[in-house]
Amino acid sequence: MRISENHAYQKNIFITAISKINFYIKRLNSIVFLFILAAVVIQILLRFTAKYTGIILPWTEDFSRYGLVVMTFIGSSIATLTDENIKISSFRKRIKPSISRWLSVIENLLLLFISIILSYGNFITAKKMIKSPAGALFDFIRIGHIYYIIFLSMLILGLYSIFNLYTLFRGNFSSKS
Repeated sequence: MRISENHAYQKNIFITAISKINFYIKRLNSIVFLFILAAVVIQILLRFTAKYTGIILPWTEDFSRYGLVVMTFIGSSIATLTDENIKISSFRKRIKPSISRWLSVIENLLLLFISIILSYGNFITAKKMIKSPAGALFDFIRIGHIYYIIFLSMLILGLYSIFNLYTLFRGNFSSKS
């Protein structure tokens, strides 16, 4: 009896931790989106009014581009957890549930593998590019910082893939097969 209570407690802590991480990642994604939206609006307004005011901000286009890249990778992590990533769901509806679960296992293993490879590549690139002035936004945001954010989002993608695998095997994965 004690072992099952301890196991249930561990599962609950794991699920709670993933939920809190997901909450903060969604908030971060929303904040990044608002900054991108503000940069785009400022960029559009300044392009129309630049001939009258002479005010030009060259960084807004770079900010929008980098923000979009960051949002894409953070959004892919969120889509992995909520199972909303791009896939052909009509095929899954026509096959047996047991085969569909095994396809989900394969899908999450592939996502985990891809996230490990991309995490490693982004970490190496971020270390190389952290001091490079190429593609710098302002004087303090370097392209290496963007690679570090992508590195973190790929780690989160891997964590969410592990969580999905955990939930697939946790329940009655093979009992209804």
